Parts: sequence; structure tokens; C-alpha cells
Amino acid sequence: DIEIETPCIAMTPAQREDLMRDIQVTSRDFNGGEPVLKNGKLSMFMGFDIVTIATDADNDFGLPVDGSSNRRCPFWVKSGMHFDTWEAPTTSITIREDIRGRPYQVYTKGTHGATRVEEGKVGEILCAES
Repeated sequence: DIEIETPCIAMTPAQREDLMRDIQVTSRDFNGGEPVLKNGKLSMFMGFDIVTIATDADNDFGLPVDGSSNRRCPFWVKSGMHFDTWEAPTTSITIREDIRGRPYQVYTKGTHGATRVEEGKVGEILCAES
């Protein structure tokens, strides 16, 4: 029930920027007079809270691309997902004696995961990219 829970959608920074170039997204005329941009950022569109997945230029590791060059953008409501920690994070900070200047080295490890708990509360939207 989207009256109770606000659905979320994950997208890349490039996809968010593409949306911000669309007049139907940024104009109050198309959005019931309500501002869509908050502090210059697009945080909600068509009832979805937007979650930006960080990517780098060589590897869009956050959201997969299928064989048709479509990006698979997941959407969900919080009650349809579960996140848990199997191994609590541990951190170690040491000095690298083998490198000049003796810089610090930071290592952290943990095991986390998420899964859907109700199929009808999650999905994906295929987004064509050029």
C-alpha cells in the first residue's frame, strides 16, 4: 500500500542527472505545483524516493546492465526487504613499516546482506541507456 509506505528506486548518478534535464521532472507545472528539487537535488519523482547508487567510470557495479544494454533499476518498499549482519564489522589499523614514510593502513571486514521477504513489494524497471 503506497499510501502507507513510500517506494524507493535505485539509480545511477547519470540517470538522476538525465531526469533533471527533463522539463516534466523539474517543472512545477507537471508536479502539482510542488517543488521536486530539494537543495538542488532530485530526491523524489513519481512517488519514489530516489536512492543513488555510487558507480565509477569503468564499472557500474551498483546496478547491472543486461544483454540489451538496459540498466536494471530495482524498486522496493521497506517492508518487502530485510537487511541483516552475519559478521559484525571489525577494523584493524597498522603502520606499514615496508613503505617509506610509514603510512597507516586500515582494514575492515564484515558480512552483510539483504533479501526480499515479499515478492509483490519489490521489482525492477528496465532503463534504456545510450
